[in-house]
Amino acid sequence: RQVHGATKILRDSMAAQGFRVLQIRLSDSFLPRQLFFKEHKAQKGQEALANSVFVTNLPPYHAETIVQAAFSQFGEVIDLELGTLDRDGSSIEFARVQFDSKESVNAALSFDTDTVLACHVPEEQLLLGLEKWKSDYLRSRPPADQLKAQVGQFLVQFDAAEEQEKQELAEAHGKPDKDGFILVTRSGPKHGLGVHVATASDETIRRKVKPKTQLDFYRFQQRQRRREEIATLRQKFELDKKRIADLRAQR
Repeated sequence: RQVHGATKILRDSMAAQGFRVLQIRLSDSFLPRQLFFKEHKAQKGQEALANSVFVTNLPPYHAETIVQAAFSQFGEVIDLELGTLDRDGSSIEFARVQFDSKESVNAALSFDTDTVLACHVPEEQLLLGLEKWKSDYLRSRPPADQLKAQVGQFLVQFDAAEEQEKQELAEAHGKPDKDGFILVTRSGPKHGLGVHVATASDETIRRKVKPKTQLDFYRFQQRQRRREEIATLRQKFELDKKRIADLRAQR
């Protein structure tokens, strides 16, 4: 009773958010499971996502296979995408199922929520327990020839990136950058790619170096200068007040 009560509460909560329930059963050895879905409203610029439904409460294992088997009974599924949403600090897994026509979407939305839909999925495709972990372990460790091909591809990309870096350094040699610095490189068998020293051109130094003049070296001179600045600001303030008063009087 507690399970059925919790299930009813979940169904009511999802129904309040516009979701419909789809009860599915994989085989006689599995209990029915509820999928919640609603039509995906394609916004402007998302016309390619038309005729889609948004599905949540996915099973923890083989979600793509199970969702494909369930919704393909309403029409041809041309695209199925799994994803994760972050809400209130928790992750919600979802699936977006796209049909080939609007009629398939309507067929799914009009399906009786109290009817359990039988999904014909071969049990050998639904590995669970130890068999699933063994399958995951084998997939995570590719064969030696496949691993060798991946390593070879990585080395080719690494050599290409290294060669491009050498070419860029050679092109920048002796040329000032936008700040006027010239990159000086020293390369050879003992230095590898080289030691890079950034120096500034004479023109840049002349342009950036500004003559510095020390004003009011003594503190009493600095205090006197600040007093004069404050007095000047007060005088301007009074003149502005008088000008504003004259303007108001002319109105």
